Amino acid sequence: MIRRKQDFAEAERTFEVISGVYQQC
Repeated sequence: MIRRKQDFAEAERTFEVISGVYQQC
């Protein structure tokens, strides 16, 4: 359960980075 929560946080961070790159383009 804890690992799943960690993966979700990591995915959220990745999504934030992707969104930033998408806005830059």
